[in-house]
Amino acid sequence: MPFEAENLQTLLARTIQIVLQAGEIIREQSRGPLAVRHKGPTDLVTQTDLAVEDFLFHALNKLESSIGFLGEEGAAAGNKVCLNSPVWIVDPVDGTTNYAHGLPFVATSVGLWSGSRMALGVVNCPLLGECFYAARGLGAWLGSYQTQTRQILKPDPACNQTGTELFAATRQLRVSTTLSLQNSLLATGFPYEAEPNLPVILKRLKQVLPATQGLRRCGAAAIDLAYVAAGRFDAYYEEWLKPWDVAAGWLLVEEAGGQVGDLRGAPYHLEAPGIIAANPKIFSELAALLNL
Repeated sequence: MPFEAENLQTLLARTIQIVLQAGEIIREQSRGPLAVRHKGPTDLVTQTDLAVEDFLFHALNKLESSIGFLGEEGAAAGNKVCLNSPVWIVDPVDGTTNYAHGLPFVATSVGLWSGSRMALGVVNCPLLGECFYAARGLGAWLGSYQTQTRQILKPDPACNQTGTELFAATRQLRVSTTLSLQNSLLATGFPYEAEPNLPVILKRLKQVLPATQGLRRCGAAAIDLAYVAAGRFDAYYEEWLKPWDVAAGWLLVEEAGGQVGDLRGAPYHLEAPGIIAANPKIFSELAALLNL
């Protein structure tokens, strides 16, 4: 079921409140020892991943019980969901390896899939004090807050339709206006199972590095996409991703005026194994470079 703009705006504000609450769990647990286990040789999960996903599952269900839920940890346990109806697509802690090593590039990503497209998206970086959010047709925004002084907020039905009172400052996001790939700063990421994919990874690096101003890696796809929306990166590409890695960030980039596609430059879809997100002025040039 598609959401009307007015309803979507209210839903976004209340979703932001819930995601900010989830951020308090990340902040609190980051201060103590973490229980870390391996899902794969380099794929980690902490008690925080599980606690945040459990919190979001119950809080979002209470917010709107008719919407399904697809979370990274539930999917890893074999849970499946149909995308033919509205569903929350959630990465509770994007950048778990960063989190386990005390690095602040950590985000919670919550996107709402509805009507065969992303309807809203929230990417909160609780250790950096930044929350990126967007709703279809309503633009992309950045709310900033002090990480040491935030109060834990409970979802308030009376919250206004923009949620601006939740932040110390807000601003609308726009992608960069860099005209050429040579003058562009890019971001990328690498899969957990790097070794079998090294030939492709290195081939793309060989193409991209000499053709751009530089390449960065945050270690969290949601943050990479949010930074493209904010104009901090001119573009981002990565392969071997899952829907929860990109759902919210995809909408952020589009609502900030960016272009999103697969690694061939075709229109993006949630089942695509790879993604390009860029300002429209360099999208085609980058897609041609990456289409091996």
